[in-house]
Amino acid sequence: MTTLNLFWFVICLIKSVVFGKMKTLLLITLTILAVICLRLEAFPRRPKLNQIMLNRLNEDSLRTTELEKLLNKIKGKRDIPNVKLDGSGVQSKPKNAIVNHVVHIGIDGLKPACITNSSTGSPNILHRLGKMGTSTMVNARTTIQTVSAPGWSTTLCAMAPTSTGAISNSWTAPWLGTTQDITPVTGNAHPMPCVFGTIKSQSPDTKTAAFYDWSWFVNLGNKSIPGSLDVDYFANPGGRDNGYGDADEEIATEAVKYLKATLPSSQSSYSFVYFGNVDETGHGYGWCGPEYETEVGTVDKLVGQVLDAIDDVNMTSQVLVMLSADHGGDVGTKSHGFQDDQCLIIPMFLRGPMIKRDYKFQVEVRNEDMAPTGLYMMGLLPSVWWKGKPMTEAFIPPPPSPV
Repeated sequence: MTTLNLFWFVICLIKSVVFGKMKTLLLITLTILAVICLRLEAFPRRPKLNQIMLNRLNEDSLRTTELEKLLNKIKGKRDIPNVKLDGSGVQSKPKNAIVNHVVHIGIDGLKPACITNSSTGSPNILHRLGKMGTSTMVNARTTIQTVSAPGWSTTLCAMAPTSTGAISNSWTAPWLGTTQDITPVTGNAHPMPCVFGTIKSQSPDTKTAAFYDWSWFVNLGNKSIPGSLDVDYFANPGGRDNGYGDADEEIATEAVKYLKATLPSSQSSYSFVYFGNVDETGHGYGWCGPEYETEVGTVDKLVGQVLDAIDDVNMTSQVLVMLSADHGGDVGTKSHGFQDDQCLIIPMFLRGPMIKRDYKFQVEVRNEDMAPTGLYMMGLLPSVWWKGKPMTEAFIPPPPSPV
């Protein structure tokens, strides 16, 4: 018999035998007792509070133990460095290197639609890089701020301007004491984790070099990030008959000498070679006009000199060559910086071992993917702050393991 049935049985019995003044009081008392019985039956007895806390502590201890076992298992296979607030921390121990050297060629203001129609036909860019590697003229994009400082900071620091704060060409490194509207995600007190410093934090012996003729790059060089570059070479375009044109020639000459000396003698290296006169010509004469196309042909020859330097020391099989731009430009104008396809779409080329030949990117890639791709190929990992990813679509899949 359930408690409820028992309760109603008692009530009926009382009504039949009790007719005094105590009738109401007895009914109330019995009702209260019946309710208590019902609650006890519906809700099982709860454990004491101290027992609950003990159980939870035991569960937490078990979880902590399992987590420690997992971490120890991982640490037994690879070292996991600490993540530092200065941005130098990396995600895990480097993988095996595919290449020992990276040469990244940056051409300011190079619009992909104007490469084919250059005065020379751009054989070095289109054939020695494009046909011999992976490329795109339509599926690579720069940052939405289509001017040089946002474009190159995104390329070399693998973070968009929303993370770096480099939203215009007036940007200077805030950790040197300047005031900027946007604080870098790593703070104002120390340098951002750009490609050269990130390499040095993992592989101090890797040679790093930058050759450029736009003075803004000092914000990402040794002046701003001390010790990040072994060679920090600036060719000042001022006071020259042909300005950036002459400076580009000097850049090519110095980069060629450096590569011929460094590639065969160093265990590993990362070099950035920048040419600025294509952009300067666009501003002076208009994007994709005759003068612009002539200058694209000229810079293609300079690219050829860099490629020749690699070939001359028999290092082609050990070097990843990357080529990219910071922005395009609007055809028929002398401007860029607009939020449209003409400024947003940039060229991108990869050539090296384990890179597909004569292949076109089918999915979108971005300029913030350049540095992570270079480090991945060198067996290094990106900073934990970086947003870009290795462009794995360009990689030749490894053969299946033997059964």
